[in-house]
Amino acid sequence: MVKENLREIITGSLRKLKDSGFISTDPLPIAQIEIPKDPSHGDFATNIAMILASAEKKNPRQLAEHIVNAITTNGSESEKGFVKSVEVAGPGFINITLSEDFWRDIVRRVLRGGETYGNVDLGGGRRVQIEFVSANPTGPLHVGHGGGGVLGDRMPNIPPVAGY
Repeated sequence: MVKENLREIITGSLRKLKDSGFISTDPLPIAQIEIPKDPSHGDFATNIAMILASAEKKNPRQLAEHIVNAITTNGSESEKGFVKSVEVAGPGFINITLSEDFWRDIVRRVLRGGETYGNVDLGGGRRVQIEFVSANPTGPLHVGHGGGGVLGDRMPNIPPVAGY
């Protein structure tokens, strides 16, 4: 859900740039949102400017700066509460840091949800059968048998919270 919200924010900034005539690519590319390997680069990052730069024949870093400017100058109130900062890095990456209020709200939702937080209805009540290998009582035991036993013992707890 977070990535989808960020994708909508980025797509909105691309629409603003298209409406202003700065870019003309049609259809607009879908932003790929990734978690950076280095936490100092923010919570999420996208290379949308580098992808779009080729089609637009523009410098990716300058394009990234325009995208960031479109996000930060006309962002909605919900975006302002969701995103703490948006910065251009390197050749045209856009690094995004989410606000502390956003993270606090997530913790509040988890606490309010209690034991049922995260439950979904993917299975629609369908039945599933779970099988797992147990240790062979006539053969030698090893660490893998213990791990398989623990995994097999816990697996049946997952389907009910996913609607199966």
